Amino acid sequence: MRYDFETELSKVLNSECTISDKVRTSIDNAYESIRKKNKRKKYFKNTIAAAMCLLMVCAILSNDVIASVIKSFLNFNDKGIETAINNGYINRTESETTNNDISIKLQSYFADSNKIGISFKIKIEDLSLLKGDIEKIYLSYSIIDKNGNYIGQSGYTEEENLNIKKSIISSIEDKFELLNLENGEIQYDTILESCDSSIPKIEEAVIKVDKVNILYKNNKTSIKGNWTLKLIQNNFEYVKEYNYSALNSIPNIDIVSIKAEPTSLNIIFNVNQVYENKEFPIDNLILIDENGNEYKTNICSMNTNDGKTTISTNFKISSYEEHKLLKLIIPNYGQIKLQKKIN
Repeated sequence: MRYDFETELSKVLNSECTISDKVRTSIDNAYESIRKKNKRKKYFKNTIAAAMCLLMVCAILSNDVIASVIKSFLNFNDKGIETAINNGYINRTESETTNNDISIKLQSYFADSNKIGISFKIKIEDLSLLKGDIEKIYLSYSIIDKNGNYIGQSGYTEEENLNIKKSIISSIEDKFELLNLENGEIQYDTILESCDSSIPKIEEAVIKVDKVNILYKNNKTSIKGNWTLKLIQNNFEYVKEYNYSALNSIPNIDIVSIKAEPTSLNIIFNVNQVYENKEFPIDNLILIDENGNEYKTNICSMNTNDGKTTISTNFKISSYEEHKLLKLIIPNYGQIKLQKKIN
């Protein structure tokens, strides 16, 4: 038991999450106290003490782990995602592969019907590639499900995007950070969004990376390779989602669906008018919760058919917030009160 406990404790203490000196000292003192117990005491007492110590360590570190994951996505300024991760809606993985002296590790990811978030750590052995005025580092990759269907792609030109006839991804945002230039370590995080709420389940999917791109001030370098990372079986304990119904109607607007998911709230509605391109004032669409907090959106998908325009968009409200009443303000049309459905 002692060997197993020490091994597990070592794994935790040497994990990648940040541990403050104060916390580490407390852990070391607690464990040292256990080791100095009279060896003549019954074995099960030491076993219980060891187990309690490990539980204490895990409890302390769980917040650090969540904090480190949230930090990866803080720069995206997405309250819905942050709330979901705070409630444990995240998969941490150890999928890692190396090719052409570059290792790529899939650290964590989350996914629902509206958004996919992926956190990578990249390590480049050739440090000369990281010299100069770097403006951006990003990956060219595809997410492919177990049946070979493409869920999304990022980092490619239009000419290279030949594998997807109709993409379900409406927008992609990414960030990078030079963690340690001396070791060639880079953090790369990305969020893919579907305004149509059409992202399928991605269990058993893979991420295929074929280029690491470094954009300098005056030129660009792309290192080609083959990095395949597996998305582990979805271990979310519970996917919290529910629907809303409209309590009133307004002329020329028909609500199709309103569904709250962990990362965001998706709204789809029809307008009895044809809008071309960006004519609809999506930036002025407002959602208000029962506490008076306002939420806006800046992207949407639009489809016209039979003299109507279908508009789909996401608001940065997590289903974990469990709002019972909301109000949707559609500029030039009016307001619709929304109520959470009771299943």
